[in-house]
Amino acid sequence: MRRVSLFLCLAACQQTAAPTVPATFERPSRMAFFCFDSAARALRPLADCNGRDTGDPVGLTGLVTQTARGEVATVDLRVNVVLDADVRVPGYTFVRVGEVPTALVVPPDDPSVTYIADFGSRRVEWVPTDRFRPELVSTATVTAGFVSLPDGPV
Repeated sequence: MRRVSLFLCLAACQQTAAPTVPATFERPSRMAFFCFDSAARALRPLADCNGRDTGDPVGLTGLVTQTARGEVATVDLRVNVVLDADVRVPGYTFVRVGEVPTALVVPPDDPSVTYIADFGSRRVEWVPTDRFRPELVSTATVTAGFVSLPDGPV
């Protein structure tokens, strides 16, 4: 019995803890795109991203609904990187938008506002698109808001 106890103690001391894997996507559902100029740190019309190569500072950014957590994730498609909305929080964090986002739209000619349909909150909300690029300081003239609906949009 003593040998078994000693063996278990030694085995427990030698095991290393499994690394914590940061959460990424939780039930992604819908996507929308906008064009971002990383050199000028500015949103651009979607047409400005057509035909650009990977060395260009102007590239696509994708927004992906996270229906399990009520968030929208941001992906820089120019460099294929998921963006962390708040680096102070360990792991990936995304922009909280409601309960169950079911759709999102970024107007192609004026990407300053993103519209998000939320089934759980039964509303359509709008937020400044620069909120999804953590390196931007908001210069949006539009403030966030919402319109309540009698039923959840699908």
